[in-house]
Amino acid sequence: MKAIKSKYPVVVNKGLRFPFSKGILSQGLLMIGLKPAEAYGIAERMEARLLKRRTMRIEKTQLRRMVHDLLLREYGEEMAEKYLERKKLSSSILVKGAGSGVPFSKGILSQSLEASGIEPNISHSLAMAIERTLLRRGRGEVTYDGLRDLTVETLRKKYGSGYANRYLLWRRLKKPLRPLIILLGGTAGTGKSTIAVELAHRLGITRVISTDSVREVMRIMFSPELMPTIHKSSFDAWKAYDLPKGIQDDIVIAAFMEQALRVSAGIYALMDRALNEKISTIIDGVHVVPGCIKRDYAGKALVCRMVITTEDQDIHRERFNIRGQQASTRGAEKYLSNFDSIRKIQDFIVEQAIKHDVPVFDNKDFDQLVATIVEHLTAFVRRHDKTRIGKTK
Repeated sequence: MKAIKSKYPVVVNKGLRFPFSKGILSQGLLMIGLKPAEAYGIAERMEARLLKRRTMRIEKTQLRRMVHDLLLREYGEEMAEKYLERKKLSSSILVKGAGSGVPFSKGILSQSLEASGIEPNISHSLAMAIERTLLRRGRGEVTYDGLRDLTVETLRKKYGSGYANRYLLWRRLKKPLRPLIILLGGTAGTGKSTIAVELAHRLGITRVISTDSVREVMRIMFSPELMPTIHKSSFDAWKAYDLPKGIQDDIVIAAFMEQALRVSAGIYALMDRALNEKISTIIDGVHVVPGCIKRDYAGKALVCRMVITTEDQDIHRERFNIRGQQASTRGAEKYLSNFDSIRKIQDFIVEQAIKHDVPVFDNKDFDQLVATIVEHLTAFVRRHDKTRIGKTK
C-alpha cells in the first residue's frame, strides 16, 4: 500500500517527528514579550510559509532560524535575538526540589502570577520584586516550597488573600489529580484561538489544540467522496452536503452539524489523551458545539465549556480584514462572502449554549474578556475541585 504523503508541516528534532503547532510557537513568542494577537499572527504566517514549501519536513533548528528572521523584519533585532536566547537565560538563584534544582525564572513566576488574576505588567513587576528579595537574602538558592511561601506572602501583602488563594489553586493544577479540559467554542472570526493561547500562557497550560487541526488530519485520512463536509469550511460545508428531500432543516446548519459530529470523534480522542496523561488541555474551534460533546468525564476530569462570540457585526467583519492582512493563506474575501452563514452558525451555537447552560462571552475587549474568563475558570475549579487548598503560614 502506498504511503500517504503528509500535507501538514512536520518538525524533526534529534530523530523525533511531531506536527508543527501554532499554539506552542505562540506560547514561546508570548514569553519574549509579544502580545497575544502578535504572537498568534507570527505563528499563522509561519504556518503559511511552511505550507508553501515543497517538502512538509523541516528541522527544528531551521524553523527557529525562520522565526528569527521573521521577527527581525517585523520587530527588530532585540526581539529576534531574545527569541533565540530565551532558553539560554539563567539566574544566579537556584530553585531546588527533591532532586536537582533549576534556575529561578521571572518569566515562569510571572506567568503563574497571571493565573491568580494579576495583570501581566504587574505580575512581572511582582516577580522582579520577589527576585530582589531572594537576592537580598544572599543564599543563592531557595526550595520550591520556600518560593511558594514567599510568593503567597507577597501577594497577600500587596493585593489581599483573594489573589493569594487563587494563586495556590492554580499551582495545584500543575500536578492535578484530575486534569482541566477547557472546551472553547464559537464561530469563525470570534478570536477563539488568540484567547486560547493567552489563557494557556496565563494558566501555564502546555497543550492547546484547534479542531481545525483535527479536521485537517481527517481530510488526509478520508476522501471527499467518503466524508464530503470535512473537506469544506464550517460556513460552506453545505456546498458538499446532499440534503435529503423533505427535510426542512436549514442546510447551512445541517451541513455544519454533520461536519461537527464527524470532528467530535477527534475531540473525544484529545480529551481521552488529556485524561490518561493527566495533562490540562485547551481545545478550541467552531466544532466545539454545546450539547454535541456528550461523553461524561465526571469525577475523572474538570471539563469547562465556554462559547466566544462577537456580537457587533462591524467588529466581526473587521477581524476578517485584519486576518487577511496578516496571513496570505486566509484572505478576507472567503470569509466576508460567507459572512451571513458565519453569523447564522454563531446564532445557532449561542442557542445551543443557552439550551445546555454553557456560558457565552462576547469578545469586544480582549484584555477584559481574558480577565473575565480567568475569573470564571477560577470559580469553576474552586466549585468542582473537592480537594482543599492548603493554607500557607
